[in-house]
Amino acid sequence: MPEVVLDPGHGGSVAAGSSTPYGCSSPGGWSEKDLVLRLAHDVATRLPAARVALTRGADVNLSLQQRRATTHEGTRAFVSLHASARPSSAEVWVHPAATSASRALAQAVSQALRAPLRSDAPMAILDPRGLGRDLGACLVEADLEQLEREHPGRFGAPIAAAIQRYLEEGAGARWTGLSQGLGHPSEMDVSDAGLGFITGFEGFRAALYNDAAGHCTIGIGHLVHHGACNGSESAEFRAGITEDRARQLLRDDASTAVRAVGSRVTVDLNQAQFDALVSFVFNIGDGNFQTSTLLRRLNAGEYAAVPEELNRWVHAGGKVLPGLQRRREAEGRLFSQGSYGGAMAHALVANLHYGVPDAHITDPFYRNSTEKRARSGRTSGRSRHLGMDVSLDNTSGGGVDDRRRGLPVYAVVRTSIPLAELNTVLVSADGDREQTGLGLSGSGDATLREGRVRVQPWRDDGNAYGGVVGLSCIYDYTGQDGTPATFTLYLEYLHLITREFPPKDGAGTVQSVDAYTATGKGIDFGPEIREGAVIPASRLSGSNPILVGYLGATEFPHLHMQAAWASGVSRYARRPRLDPSVVVPA
Repeated sequence: MPEVVLDPGHGGSVAAGSSTPYGCSSPGGWSEKDLVLRLAHDVATRLPAARVALTRGADVNLSLQQRRATTHEGTRAFVSLHASARPSSAEVWVHPAATSASRALAQAVSQALRAPLRSDAPMAILDPRGLGRDLGACLVEADLEQLEREHPGRFGAPIAAAIQRYLEEGAGARWTGLSQGLGHPSEMDVSDAGLGFITGFEGFRAALYNDAAGHCTIGIGHLVHHGACNGSESAEFRAGITEDRARQLLRDDASTAVRAVGSRVTVDLNQAQFDALVSFVFNIGDGNFQTSTLLRRLNAGEYAAVPEELNRWVHAGGKVLPGLQRRREAEGRLFSQGSYGGAMAHALVANLHYGVPDAHITDPFYRNSTEKRARSGRTSGRSRHLGMDVSLDNTSGGGVDDRRRGLPVYAVVRTSIPLAELNTVLVSADGDREQTGLGLSGSGDATLREGRVRVQPWRDDGNAYGGVVGLSCIYDYTGQDGTPATFTLYLEYLHLITREFPPKDGAGTVQSVDAYTATGKGIDFGPEIREGAVIPASRLSGSNPILVGYLGATEFPHLHMQAAWASGVSRYARRPRLDPSVVVPA
Protein backbone atom coordinates (compact mmCIF):
# COMPACT_ATOMS: atom_id res chain seq x y z
CA MET A 1 0.00 0.00 0.00
CA PRO A 2 1.74 3.23 -1.13
CA GLU A 3 2.36 6.04 1.33
CA VAL A 4 3.27 8.41 -1.50
CA VAL A 5 1.88 8.42 -5.06
CA LEU A 6 3.77 10.27 -7.81
CA ASP A 7 1.76 11.05 -10.93
CA PRO A 8 3.86 11.80 -14.04
CA GLY A 9 1.40 13.39 -16.45
CA HIS A 10 0.63 13.07 -20.17
CA GLY A 11 1.74 9.55 -21.04
CA GLY A 12 0.88 7.60 -24.17
CA SER A 13 -0.50 8.85 -27.45
CA VAL A 14 -4.28 8.47 -27.03
CA ALA A 15 -6.59 10.46 -24.76
CA ALA A 16 -8.14 8.62 -21.81
CA GLY A 17 -11.27 10.55 -20.93
CA SER A 18 -10.18 14.07 -20.01
CA SER A 19 -6.58 12.91 -19.43
CA THR A 20 -4.55 14.12 -22.41
CA PRO A 21 -1.45 12.42 -23.89
CA TYR A 22 1.88 13.87 -25.08
CA GLY A 23 2.02 17.19 -23.22
CA CYS A 24 4.45 19.72 -24.69
CA SER A 25 7.98 19.38 -26.11
CA SER A 26 11.25 21.02 -25.12
CA PRO A 27 13.51 22.99 -27.49
CA GLY A 28 15.76 19.94 -27.62
CA GLY A 29 12.94 17.65 -28.69
CA TRP A 30 12.23 15.96 -25.36
CA SER A 31 8.57 15.40 -24.62
CA GLU A 32 7.01 16.48 -21.35
CA LYS A 33 5.72 12.96 -20.70
CA ASP A 34 9.26 11.50 -20.78
CA LEU A 35 10.83 14.26 -18.69
CA VAL A 36 8.25 14.06 -15.90
CA LEU A 37 8.51 10.26 -15.81
CA ARG A 38 12.26 10.64 -15.34
CA LEU A 39 11.58 13.22 -12.61
CA ALA A 40 9.15 10.87 -10.84
CA HIS A 41 11.75 8.09 -10.73
CA ASP A 42 14.29 10.57 -9.30
CA VAL A 43 11.92 11.71 -6.57
CA ALA A 44 11.05 8.11 -5.70
CA THR A 45 14.73 7.14 -5.26
CA ARG A 46 15.15 10.03 -2.81
CA LEU A 47 12.40 8.68 -0.54
CA PRO A 48 13.87 5.32 0.48
CA ALA A 49 12.01 5.17 3.80
CA ALA A 50 8.58 5.77 2.24
CA ARG A 51 6.43 3.38 0.23
CA VAL A 52 6.24 5.10 -3.15
CA ALA A 53 4.13 4.18 -6.19
CA LEU A 54 3.94 5.78 -9.63
CA THR A 55 0.63 6.08 -11.48
CA ARG A 56 2.52 4.97 -14.59
CA GLY A 57 5.95 3.46 -15.10
CA ALA A 58 5.87 3.41 -18.89
CA ASP A 59 4.59 5.44 -21.84
CA VAL A 60 0.86 4.95 -21.27
CA ASN A 61 -1.98 7.39 -20.67
CA LEU A 62 -4.39 6.65 -17.87
CA SER A 63 -7.72 8.29 -17.09
CA LEU A 64 -8.09 10.57 -14.07
CA GLN A 65 -10.00 7.83 -12.28
CA GLN A 66 -7.26 5.27 -12.97
CA ARG A 67 -4.59 7.66 -11.74
CA ARG A 68 -6.50 8.41 -8.54
CA ALA A 69 -7.11 4.68 -8.03
CA THR A 70 -3.38 4.25 -7.34
CA THR A 71 -4.04 5.81 -3.94
CA HIS A 72 -5.34 3.74 -1.05
CA GLU A 73 -6.59 4.33 2.46
CA GLY A 74 -3.03 4.59 3.79
CA THR A 75 -1.78 7.02 1.11
CA ARG A 76 -0.75 10.33 2.63
CA ALA A 77 0.65 12.31 -0.30
CA PHE A 78 -0.27 12.58 -3.99
CA VAL A 79 1.97 14.75 -6.21
CA SER A 80 1.16 15.21 -9.89
CA LEU A 81 4.24 16.13 -11.97
CA HIS A 82 4.11 18.26 -15.11
CA ALA A 83 6.33 20.61 -17.12
CA SER A 84 5.72 23.84 -18.98
CA ALA A 85 7.49 26.11 -21.45
CA ARG A 86 6.42 29.24 -19.55
CA PRO A 87 9.23 31.50 -18.25
CA SER A 88 8.67 30.70 -14.57
CA SER A 89 11.07 28.05 -13.29
CA ALA A 90 8.27 26.24 -11.42
CA GLU A 91 4.76 26.62 -10.04
CA VAL A 92 2.90 24.63 -7.41
CA TRP A 93 -0.86 24.23 -7.61
CA VAL A 94 -3.49 23.27 -5.07
CA HIS A 95 -7.23 22.84 -5.70
CA PRO A 96 -9.43 25.84 -4.68
CA ALA A 97 -11.40 23.50 -2.36
CA ALA A 98 -8.27 21.79 -1.04
CA THR A 99 -8.14 20.30 2.43
CA SER A 100 -5.69 21.57 5.05
CA ALA A 101 -3.57 18.48 4.38
CA SER A 102 -3.26 19.41 0.71
CA ARG A 103 -2.41 22.99 1.55
CA ALA A 104 0.27 21.88 3.99
CA LEU A 105 1.86 19.61 1.38
CA ALA A 106 1.64 22.26 -1.34
CA GLN A 107 3.15 24.90 0.92
CA ALA A 108 6.05 22.60 1.79
CA VAL A 109 6.74 21.92 -1.91
CA SER A 110 6.33 25.60 -2.79
CA GLN A 111 8.85 26.65 -0.17
CA ALA A 112 11.33 23.95 -1.16
CA LEU A 113 11.21 24.96 -4.84
CA ARG A 114 10.93 28.68 -4.03
CA ALA A 115 8.01 28.65 -6.40
CA PRO A 116 4.67 30.48 -6.26
CA LEU A 117 1.69 28.61 -4.86
CA ARG A 118 -1.52 28.97 -6.87
CA SER A 119 -5.12 27.86 -6.45
CA ASP A 120 -6.99 29.82 -9.11
CA ALA A 121 -7.82 26.84 -11.34
CA PRO A 122 -9.76 23.70 -10.26
CA MET A 123 -7.40 21.06 -11.68
CA ALA A 124 -9.48 17.93 -11.91
CA ILE A 125 -6.73 15.53 -10.82
CA LEU A 126 -6.54 17.38 -7.48
CA ASP A 127 -10.27 17.51 -6.79
CA PRO A 128 -10.68 16.43 -3.13
CA ARG A 129 -13.95 14.68 -4.02
CA GLY A 130 -11.93 12.15 -6.02
CA LEU A 131 -9.21 11.70 -3.41
CA GLY A 132 -9.28 10.86 0.28
CA ARG A 133 -10.07 13.77 2.61
CA ASP A 134 -7.00 13.02 4.76
CA LEU A 135 -4.67 12.85 1.77
CA GLY A 136 -2.46 15.80 0.79
CA ALA A 137 -2.49 16.50 -2.96
CA CYS A 138 -0.73 19.09 -5.11
CA LEU A 139 0.59 19.56 -8.64
CA VAL A 140 4.09 20.69 -9.61
CA GLU A 141 4.75 22.30 -13.00
CA ALA A 142 8.51 22.47 -13.63
CA ASP A 143 10.30 24.52 -16.27
CA LEU A 144 10.51 22.30 -19.35
CA GLU A 145 13.86 23.59 -20.62
CA GLN A 146 15.51 23.36 -17.21
CA LEU A 147 14.13 19.88 -16.73
CA GLU A 148 15.68 18.83 -20.03
CA ARG A 149 19.01 20.65 -19.60
CA GLU A 150 19.75 19.87 -15.94
CA HIS A 151 19.85 16.70 -13.87
CA PRO A 152 16.35 15.78 -12.68
CA GLY A 153 17.65 16.26 -9.15
CA ARG A 154 17.41 20.02 -9.77
CA PHE A 155 13.69 19.57 -9.07
CA GLY A 156 13.65 16.06 -7.63
CA ALA A 157 15.72 16.81 -4.53
CA PRO A 158 13.60 19.70 -3.20
CA ILE A 159 10.34 17.93 -4.07
CA ALA A 160 11.45 14.80 -2.22
CA ALA A 161 12.64 16.87 0.75
CA ALA A 162 9.28 18.64 0.92
CA ILE A 163 7.36 15.36 0.79
CA GLN A 164 9.54 13.93 3.54
CA ARG A 165 8.95 17.01 5.67
CA TYR A 166 5.22 16.73 5.11
CA LEU A 167 5.22 13.02 6.07
CA GLU A 168 7.04 13.87 9.30
CA GLU A 169 4.97 16.93 10.24
CA GLY A 170 1.64 16.07 8.58
CA ALA A 171 -1.12 18.58 8.02
CA GLY A 172 0.13 20.47 11.06
CA ALA A 173 3.09 21.80 9.09
CA ARG A 174 3.17 25.57 8.99
CA TRP A 175 1.75 27.15 5.88
CA THR A 176 1.12 30.77 5.08
CA GLY A 177 -1.94 30.60 2.92
CA LEU A 178 -2.01 31.34 -0.79
CA SER A 179 1.04 33.31 -1.84
CA GLN A 180 -1.00 35.36 -4.30
CA GLY A 181 -2.88 38.30 -2.77
CA LEU A 182 -0.94 38.36 0.51
CA GLY A 183 -0.75 41.69 2.28
CA HIS A 184 0.06 43.21 5.63
CA PRO A 185 -3.09 43.45 7.76
CA SER A 186 -2.45 47.13 8.57
CA GLU A 187 -3.05 47.95 4.90
CA MET A 188 -6.17 45.79 4.43
CA ASP A 189 -9.93 46.31 4.77
CA VAL A 190 -12.80 43.86 5.05
CA SER A 191 -14.25 42.89 1.66
CA ASP A 192 -17.91 43.03 0.65
CA ALA A 193 -17.86 39.22 0.71
CA GLY A 194 -16.52 39.43 4.27
CA LEU A 195 -19.39 41.70 5.32
CA GLY A 196 -21.79 39.29 3.65
CA PHE A 197 -20.19 36.46 5.61
CA ILE A 198 -20.79 38.32 8.89
CA THR A 199 -24.36 39.15 7.87
CA GLY A 200 -25.01 35.47 7.20
CA PHE A 201 -24.42 34.73 10.87
CA GLU A 202 -25.75 37.85 12.55
CA GLY A 203 -28.90 38.14 10.44
CA PHE A 204 -31.00 41.30 10.29
CA ARG A 205 -33.35 42.37 13.06
CA ALA A 206 -35.20 45.68 12.59
CA ALA A 207 -36.20 45.89 16.26
CA LEU A 208 -34.19 45.83 19.47
CA TYR A 209 -33.44 42.41 20.93
CA ASN A 210 -31.17 40.76 23.47
CA ASP A 211 -28.38 38.67 21.92
CA ALA A 212 -27.23 35.21 23.08
CA ALA A 213 -25.15 36.78 25.84
CA GLY A 214 -28.05 38.96 27.02
CA HIS A 215 -26.87 42.30 25.56
CA CYS A 216 -29.13 44.84 23.83
CA THR A 217 -28.64 44.58 20.06
CA ILE A 218 -30.22 45.73 16.79
CA GLY A 219 -29.72 45.46 13.03
CA ILE A 220 -26.88 43.16 11.98
CA GLY A 221 -25.34 42.39 15.36
CA HIS A 222 -24.95 46.06 16.35
CA LEU A 223 -24.36 46.26 20.11
CA VAL A 224 -26.49 49.07 21.55
CA HIS A 225 -25.26 48.63 25.12
CA HIS A 226 -24.21 45.91 27.52
CA GLY A 227 -27.03 44.30 29.45
CA ALA A 228 -30.63 43.72 28.41
CA CYS A 229 -32.71 46.29 26.52
CA ASN A 230 -34.43 48.47 29.13
CA GLY A 231 -36.13 51.39 27.36
CA SER A 232 -33.17 53.75 27.71
CA GLU A 233 -32.15 53.23 24.06
CA SER A 234 -32.30 56.06 21.51
CA ALA A 235 -35.59 56.98 19.83
CA GLU A 236 -34.18 55.79 16.50
CA PHE A 237 -33.52 52.30 17.82
CA ARG A 238 -36.78 52.10 19.76
CA ALA A 239 -38.66 52.86 16.52
CA GLY A 240 -36.75 50.20 14.58
CA ILE A 241 -34.28 50.59 11.69
CA THR A 242 -34.14 49.72 8.00
CA GLU A 243 -31.78 47.21 6.37
CA ASP A 244 -29.83 50.08 4.75
CA ARG A 245 -29.27 51.65 8.17
CA ALA A 246 -28.27 48.23 9.53
CA ARG A 247 -25.66 47.80 6.78
CA GLN A 248 -24.27 51.27 7.54
CA LEU A 249 -23.96 50.35 11.21
CA LEU A 250 -22.32 47.04 10.23
CA ARG A 251 -19.69 48.83 8.15
CA ASP A 252 -18.97 51.19 11.06
CA ASP A 253 -18.87 48.34 13.60
CA ALA A 254 -16.65 46.22 11.38
CA SER A 255 -14.15 49.07 11.12
CA THR A 256 -13.32 48.54 14.80
CA ALA A 257 -12.56 44.88 14.13
CA VAL A 258 -10.59 45.84 10.99
CA ARG A 259 -8.38 48.18 13.04
CA ALA A 260 -7.89 45.51 15.69
CA VAL A 261 -6.77 42.87 13.21
CA GLY A 262 -4.65 45.41 11.34
CA SER A 263 -2.82 46.58 14.44
CA ARG A 264 -2.38 43.28 16.27
CA VAL A 265 -1.60 40.72 13.54
CA THR A 266 2.04 40.98 12.46
CA VAL A 267 2.17 38.31 9.71
CA ASP A 268 0.90 38.61 6.15
CA LEU A 269 -2.64 37.44 5.34
CA ASN A 270 -4.70 36.91 2.22
CA GLN A 271 -8.15 38.51 1.95
CA ALA A 272 -10.08 35.44 3.09
CA GLN A 273 -7.86 35.04 6.16
CA PHE A 274 -8.27 38.72 6.99
CA ASP A 275 -12.06 38.55 6.60
CA ALA A 276 -12.26 35.44 8.80
CA LEU A 277 -10.38 37.23 11.58
CA VAL A 278 -12.54 40.36 11.22
CA SER A 279 -15.64 38.20 11.63
CA PHE A 280 -14.08 36.60 14.71
CA VAL A 281 -13.11 39.91 16.34
CA PHE A 282 -16.47 41.45 15.43
CA ASN A 283 -18.04 38.65 17.45
CA ILE A 284 -15.72 38.40 20.49
CA GLY A 285 -14.32 41.94 20.75
CA ASP A 286 -10.84 43.39 20.55
CA GLY A 287 -10.06 42.86 24.24
CA ASN A 288 -10.54 39.10 23.99
CA PHE A 289 -8.65 38.97 20.69
CA GLN A 290 -5.68 40.91 22.12
CA THR A 291 -5.10 38.36 24.88
CA SER A 292 -5.99 35.24 22.89
CA THR A 293 -3.75 32.25 22.28
CA LEU A 294 -4.95 32.39 18.68
CA LEU A 295 -3.27 35.76 18.13
CA ARG A 296 -0.05 34.63 19.81
CA ARG A 297 0.19 31.47 17.72
CA LEU A 298 -0.72 33.23 14.48
CA ASN A 299 1.94 35.89 15.02
CA ALA A 300 4.41 33.05 15.60
CA GLY A 301 3.61 31.83 12.08
CA GLU A 302 1.33 28.95 13.11
CA TYR A 303 -1.32 29.56 10.45
CA ALA A 304 -2.54 25.97 10.59
CA ALA A 305 -3.39 26.41 14.29
CA VAL A 306 -5.98 29.13 13.65
CA PRO A 307 -9.01 26.88 12.93
CA GLU A 308 -8.27 24.86 16.08
CA GLU A 309 -8.00 28.03 18.19
CA LEU A 310 -11.19 29.47 16.72
CA ASN A 311 -13.09 26.39 17.87
CA ARG A 312 -12.25 27.21 21.50
CA TRP A 313 -14.45 30.34 21.39
CA VAL A 314 -17.90 28.72 21.46
CA HIS A 315 -19.17 29.70 24.91
CA ALA A 316 -21.64 32.39 25.97
CA GLY A 317 -23.08 32.73 29.44
CA GLY A 318 -21.06 29.69 30.52
CA LYS A 319 -22.70 27.43 27.93
CA VAL A 320 -21.58 25.98 24.60
CA LEU A 321 -23.82 27.45 21.88
CA PRO A 322 -24.36 25.44 18.68
CA GLY A 323 -24.65 28.71 16.73
CA LEU A 324 -21.19 29.76 17.87
CA GLN A 325 -19.83 26.32 17.05
CA ARG A 326 -21.14 26.65 13.48
CA ARG A 327 -19.71 30.14 13.18
CA ARG A 328 -16.26 29.15 14.44
CA GLU A 329 -16.17 26.15 12.10
CA ALA A 330 -17.15 28.38 9.18
CA GLU A 331 -14.54 31.01 10.09
CA GLY A 332 -11.96 28.23 10.21
CA ARG A 333 -12.99 27.05 6.75
CA LEU A 334 -12.83 30.60 5.44
CA PHE A 335 -9.36 31.07 6.93
CA SER A 336 -7.94 27.75 5.74
CA GLN A 337 -9.85 27.19 2.47
CA GLY A 338 -10.94 30.65 1.36
CA SER A 339 -14.58 29.54 0.93
CA TYR A 340 -17.04 32.36 1.69
CA GLY A 341 -20.05 30.63 0.13
CA GLY A 342 -19.65 27.32 1.92
CA ALA A 343 -19.07 29.09 5.20
CA MET A 344 -22.09 31.35 4.78
CA ALA A 345 -24.13 28.33 3.85
CA HIS A 346 -23.49 26.60 7.15
CA ALA A 347 -24.70 29.71 8.97
CA LEU A 348 -28.13 29.56 7.39
CA VAL A 349 -29.29 26.02 8.12
CA ALA A 350 -31.66 27.08 10.88
CA ASN A 351 -34.18 28.48 8.36
CA LEU A 352 -34.27 25.70 5.79
CA HIS A 353 -37.39 25.21 3.70
CA TYR A 354 -37.19 22.43 1.11
CA GLY A 355 -33.45 22.37 1.79
CA VAL A 356 -32.90 26.08 0.97
CA PRO A 357 -32.72 28.94 3.53
CA ASP A 358 -35.91 31.01 3.72
CA ALA A 359 -37.22 29.60 0.43
CA HIS A 360 -40.65 28.47 -0.76
CA ILE A 361 -42.13 26.65 -3.74
CA THR A 362 -42.34 29.05 -6.69
CA ASP A 363 -43.78 26.48 -9.12
CA PRO A 364 -45.36 23.26 -7.76
CA PHE A 365 -45.85 19.79 -9.24
CA TYR A 366 -48.76 19.52 -11.68
CA ARG A 367 -49.74 17.15 -14.49
CA ASN A 368 -52.28 19.18 -16.45
CA SER A 369 -53.70 22.68 -16.82
CA THR A 370 -56.47 22.04 -14.32
CA GLU A 371 -54.01 21.04 -11.60
CA LYS A 372 -51.80 23.98 -12.53
CA ARG A 373 -54.61 26.45 -12.01
CA ALA A 374 -55.64 24.79 -8.74
CA ARG A 375 -52.12 24.46 -7.30
CA SER A 376 -50.37 27.61 -8.58
CA GLY A 377 -53.17 30.00 -9.49
CA ARG A 378 -51.66 30.49 -12.94
CA THR A 379 -53.06 29.59 -16.35
CA SER A 380 -50.40 30.74 -18.83
CA GLY A 381 -47.30 28.84 -19.88
CA ARG A 382 -46.64 25.11 -19.66
CA SER A 383 -49.39 22.77 -18.58
CA ARG A 384 -47.16 20.05 -17.04
CA HIS A 385 -44.43 20.41 -14.45
CA LEU A 386 -43.30 17.06 -13.04
CA GLY A 387 -41.19 18.50 -10.26
CA MET A 388 -41.12 21.59 -8.08
CA ASP A 389 -39.13 24.83 -8.22
CA VAL A 390 -37.79 26.41 -5.03
CA SER A 391 -36.46 29.95 -4.59
CA LEU A 392 -37.02 33.16 -2.63
CA ASP A 393 -39.44 34.65 -5.15
CA ASN A 394 -40.67 34.35 -8.72
CA THR A 395 -39.33 37.62 -10.17
CA SER A 396 -37.10 37.89 -13.25
CA GLY A 397 -33.46 36.96 -12.81
CA GLY A 398 -30.52 39.34 -12.61
CA GLY A 399 -26.76 38.89 -12.91
CA VAL A 400 -24.20 37.40 -10.52
CA ASP A 401 -25.29 39.80 -7.76
CA ASP A 402 -28.87 38.50 -7.76
CA ARG A 403 -29.47 37.64 -4.11
CA ARG A 404 -30.94 34.26 -5.08
CA ARG A 405 -27.92 33.06 -7.06
CA GLY A 406 -25.60 31.06 -4.86
CA LEU A 407 -28.12 30.20 -2.17
CA PRO A 408 -26.96 26.96 -0.55
CA VAL A 409 -28.92 23.77 -1.15
CA TYR A 410 -28.92 21.06 1.52
CA ALA A 411 -29.93 17.42 1.38
CA VAL A 412 -32.90 17.34 3.76
CA VAL A 413 -35.55 14.62 3.43
CA ARG A 414 -38.26 13.17 5.62
CA THR A 415 -36.91 10.32 7.70
CA SER A 416 -40.40 8.91 8.21
CA ILE A 417 -43.31 9.07 5.75
CA PRO A 418 -46.76 7.60 6.44
CA LEU A 419 -47.72 5.06 3.80
CA ALA A 420 -51.12 6.77 3.67
CA GLU A 421 -49.44 9.90 2.28
CA LEU A 422 -47.48 7.92 -0.29
CA ASN A 423 -50.72 6.28 -1.38
CA THR A 424 -52.41 9.64 -2.03
CA VAL A 425 -49.54 11.57 -3.63
CA LEU A 426 -49.89 12.84 -7.22
CA VAL A 427 -48.07 10.48 -9.62
CA SER A 428 -47.22 10.57 -13.34
CA ALA A 429 -46.54 6.99 -14.45
CA ASP A 430 -45.20 5.52 -17.70
CA GLY A 431 -46.74 7.03 -20.79
CA ASP A 432 -47.71 10.12 -18.75
CA ARG A 433 -50.51 8.10 -17.20
CA GLU A 434 -51.92 10.01 -14.22
CA GLN A 435 -52.59 8.12 -11.01
CA THR A 436 -53.11 8.82 -7.35
CA GLY A 437 -50.68 7.18 -4.94
CA LEU A 438 -48.03 4.50 -5.26
CA GLY A 439 -50.29 1.58 -4.31
CA LEU A 440 -48.13 0.34 -1.43
CA SER A 441 -49.66 -2.41 0.68
CA GLY A 442 -49.41 -2.13 4.43
CA SER A 443 -49.91 0.56 7.06
CA GLY A 444 -47.79 2.67 9.34
CA ASP A 445 -44.71 4.58 8.24
CA ALA A 446 -41.84 4.04 5.84
CA THR A 447 -38.53 4.74 7.60
CA LEU A 448 -35.46 6.15 5.88
CA ARG A 449 -32.50 3.76 5.99
CA GLU A 450 -29.88 5.83 4.14
CA GLY A 451 -29.23 7.96 1.09
CA ARG A 452 -26.82 7.20 -1.76
CA VAL A 453 -25.31 9.95 -3.92
CA ARG A 454 -25.23 9.86 -7.69
CA VAL A 455 -23.35 12.63 -9.45
CA GLN A 456 -24.98 12.61 -12.86
CA PRO A 457 -22.70 11.71 -15.80
CA TRP A 458 -24.70 13.51 -18.48
CA ARG A 459 -24.44 17.13 -19.56
CA ASP A 460 -26.75 19.98 -20.56
CA ASP A 461 -29.46 18.88 -23.00
CA GLY A 462 -30.75 22.41 -23.51
CA ASN A 463 -33.45 22.15 -20.83
CA ALA A 464 -31.45 21.27 -17.73
CA TYR A 465 -28.55 23.74 -17.67
CA GLY A 466 -26.48 23.42 -14.53
CA GLY A 467 -24.99 20.77 -12.29
CA VAL A 468 -27.18 17.78 -11.35
CA VAL A 469 -27.00 15.67 -8.20
CA GLY A 470 -29.11 12.57 -7.52
CA LEU A 471 -29.92 11.10 -4.11
CA SER A 472 -31.37 7.60 -3.79
CA CYS A 473 -33.37 7.64 -0.54
CA ILE A 474 -33.92 4.06 0.61
CA TYR A 475 -36.95 3.43 2.82
CA ASP A 476 -38.01 0.31 4.73
CA TYR A 477 -41.58 -0.51 5.72
CA THR A 478 -43.77 -3.44 6.74
CA GLY A 479 -46.09 -4.85 4.09
CA GLN A 480 -49.70 -5.91 4.55
CA ASP A 481 -48.70 -9.50 5.35
CA GLY A 482 -46.13 -8.39 7.91
CA THR A 483 -43.08 -9.01 5.75
CA PRO A 484 -40.36 -6.36 5.49
CA ALA A 485 -40.24 -4.41 2.23
CA THR A 486 -38.08 -1.68 0.71
CA PHE A 487 -38.47 1.03 -1.89
CA THR A 488 -36.33 3.87 -3.25
CA LEU A 489 -37.41 7.48 -3.70
CA TYR A 490 -34.91 8.96 -6.13
CA LEU A 491 -34.56 12.71 -5.60
CA GLU A 492 -32.79 14.93 -8.13
CA TYR A 493 -31.39 18.45 -7.66
CA LEU A 494 -31.02 20.47 -10.90
CA HIS A 495 -29.68 23.87 -12.04
CA LEU A 496 -26.77 23.97 -9.57
CA ILE A 497 -23.94 26.44 -10.17
CA THR A 498 -20.61 24.78 -10.97
CA ARG A 499 -17.43 25.83 -12.72
CA GLU A 500 -18.63 23.84 -15.71
CA PHE A 501 -22.02 25.59 -15.53
CA PRO A 502 -21.54 29.19 -14.31
CA PRO A 503 -24.78 31.14 -13.96
CA LYS A 504 -26.66 32.78 -16.80
CA ASP A 505 -28.11 36.24 -16.27
CA GLY A 506 -31.77 37.08 -16.80
CA ALA A 507 -31.18 37.50 -20.55
CA GLY A 508 -29.60 34.05 -20.87
CA THR A 509 -25.96 35.23 -21.16
CA VAL A 510 -23.51 32.95 -19.37
CA GLN A 511 -21.49 34.87 -16.79
CA SER A 512 -17.81 34.21 -16.19
CA VAL A 513 -16.69 32.06 -13.28
CA ASP A 514 -14.39 34.88 -12.13
CA ALA A 515 -17.22 37.42 -12.08
CA TYR A 516 -19.39 35.06 -10.07
CA THR A 517 -16.78 33.90 -7.56
CA ALA A 518 -15.70 37.53 -6.99
CA THR A 519 -19.04 37.99 -5.19
CA GLY A 520 -17.88 35.51 -2.54
CA LYS A 521 -20.77 33.12 -3.25
CA GLY A 522 -20.38 29.35 -3.29
CA ILE A 523 -19.72 27.24 -6.36
CA ASP A 524 -19.56 23.51 -7.19
CA PHE A 525 -21.02 20.59 -5.25
CA GLY A 526 -20.54 20.21 -1.51
CA PRO A 527 -17.42 18.36 -0.30
CA GLU A 528 -19.43 15.29 0.76
CA ILE A 529 -21.19 14.95 -2.61
CA ARG A 530 -19.17 12.15 -4.19
CA GLU A 531 -20.33 9.43 -6.54
CA GLY A 532 -21.51 6.44 -4.50
CA ALA A 533 -21.25 8.18 -1.12
CA VAL A 534 -23.59 6.66 1.48
CA ILE A 535 -25.27 9.17 3.79
CA PRO A 536 -26.83 7.93 7.05
CA ALA A 537 -30.43 8.89 7.77
CA SER A 538 -29.33 11.05 10.71
CA ARG A 539 -27.47 13.39 8.32
CA LEU A 540 -30.55 13.84 6.14
CA SER A 541 -32.93 14.89 8.91
CA GLY A 542 -31.94 18.57 8.79
CA SER A 543 -30.16 18.90 12.14
CA ASN A 544 -26.69 18.62 10.61
CA PRO A 545 -27.39 18.66 6.88
CA ILE A 546 -25.06 17.95 4.00
CA LEU A 547 -24.39 20.72 1.50
CA VAL A 548 -25.44 19.65 -2.01
CA GLY A 549 -24.40 22.79 -3.89
CA TYR A 550 -25.65 26.25 -4.84
CA LEU A 551 -28.78 27.11 -6.81
CA GLY A 552 -29.24 29.61 -9.61
CA ALA A 553 -27.52 28.48 -12.83
CA THR A 554 -30.47 29.35 -15.10
CA GLU A 555 -32.00 32.69 -16.11
CA PHE A 556 -34.57 32.55 -13.32
CA PRO A 557 -32.54 31.61 -10.21
CA HIS A 558 -34.14 28.57 -8.65
CA LEU A 559 -33.62 24.95 -7.68
CA HIS A 560 -35.64 22.34 -9.57
CA MET A 561 -36.30 19.13 -7.65
CA GLN A 562 -37.92 16.02 -9.05
CA ALA A 563 -38.64 12.63 -7.51
CA ALA A 564 -39.24 9.12 -8.84
CA TRP A 565 -40.10 5.78 -7.22
CA ALA A 566 -38.62 2.29 -7.59
CA SER A 567 -39.27 -0.97 -5.77
CA GLY A 568 -36.38 -2.30 -3.69
CA VAL A 569 -32.97 -0.65 -3.62
CA SER A 570 -32.29 1.29 -6.82
CA ARG A 571 -29.38 3.46 -7.87
CA TYR A 572 -31.55 5.50 -10.22
CA ALA A 573 -35.25 5.82 -11.08
CA ARG A 574 -36.96 7.78 -13.85
CA ARG A 575 -40.62 6.74 -13.62
CA PRO A 576 -43.11 6.94 -12.06
CA ARG A 577 -42.59 10.59 -11.10
CA LEU A 578 -44.26 11.97 -8.00
CA ASP A 579 -44.68 15.25 -6.18
CA PRO A 580 -41.30 15.85 -4.42
CA SER A 581 -42.97 17.71 -1.55
CA VAL A 582 -43.94 14.33 -0.07
CA VAL A 583 -40.20 13.62 0.38
CA VAL A 584 -38.68 17.05 1.11
CA PRO A 585 -39.97 18.87 4.20
CA ALA A 586 -41.12 22.49 4.09
